[in-house]
Amino acid sequence: MTEITTREEWNAALGEKTVLAACMQKGCLPCASVSPLCNMLSGFGGFLTARLDVAGNGWFTDKYGVDGSPTWIVFREGGEIGRIDPAGKSAEELAAFFDGALGLTLSPGDLRGALEEGRRQADYLENCLAELNFRRKETSEDLLLASVRIKVFKACLECREEELARCVSAEIGRILERLRAQMRTPEDMTEARRSAVEKLPAMAQDYIRGLTEIKKRAAERER
Repeated sequence: MTEITTREEWNAALGEKTVLAACMQKGCLPCASVSPLCNMLSGFGGFLTARLDVAGNGWFTDKYGVDGSPTWIVFREGGEIGRIDPAGKSAEELAAFFDGALGLTLSPGDLRGALEEGRRQADYLENCLAELNFRRKETSEDLLLASVRIKVFKACLECREEELARCVSAEIGRILERLRAQMRTPEDMTEARRSAVEKLPAMAQDYIRGLTEIKKRAAERER
């Protein structure tokens, strides 16, 4: 894996016949989900895997029209021959892209281990970010409520449908206790926390509907 931080390093990398430019970003959940796959690809010969942090390489994103991460672009002899947003793609779709753009023949089964590890890493990062935003006094109301939603969904996603209401209610209760504990001093009684405490009880039905829809889509995919 070659880390690209300057225009000069990129120009040198383009000297290779085939380059996979993996445009990623720190703290990006979709990027975390494909990071193990990127590491796996760097172990193959026949092409160079170059990782770029889009936050620090605006010259690259402007030149090649990269407007999101992760974006993976394949260059051959200096020219772009294909690009893909790998996050959320199936193992079959990724295998077809790697075959066509990189000449790398992998079965979907070869990729699933890396994709599963990526999901675990993204899940862990999401939990960490949610907890960090939940604890920070400076967190905005929108970000605080988004963090609460993540916590409720993580806690209740595996519940049976008939248990969802009870799980959501219990988790909201635990979160309200934590929020109130964070508001014991005047300086910690932020507007975002006060608003969240006021709004959370009424959001239970929205959470239940959201969880029910996720379960429904998951069941449809398994058919």
